[in-house]
Amino acid sequence: LEHLRSLEPAEVPSDLLLNSESASLAHIAASRGHLDCLAALRDAGQPLTLLDNEASSPLHKACAQGHLA
Repeated sequence: LEHLRSLEPAEVPSDLLLNSESASLAHIAASRGHLDCLAALRDAGQPLTLLDNEASSPLHKACAQGHLA
């Protein structure tokens, strides 16, 4: 988390995809309920609205795993 917080917006590519399902860092953090990581990604300029191969946003992934606010 500290590493994420130290990133400058230009250091986090907005299209950074991590796996064959087109999941971004935001998708993974959301699905695991890591709100602090999501905030750090947002603050570093990572879009939180990218869709994965299932047309799911990070918010969809969070809700599907029961991480409701």
